[in-house]
Amino acid sequence: MSIILLFTEAVLNKMVISKAGRYILRDLKERGLILIVSYI
Repeated sequence: MSIILLFTEAVLNKMVISKAGRYILRDLKERGLILIVSYI
């Protein structure tokens, strides 16, 4: 699980550079939360 979080964090850090990345980041966070909740 921690490996996935580290990977997504690295990807998100790259995306934050662009404005569009912030919308994607928000979308990924919501999807990630849903995935984590459904995984538990």
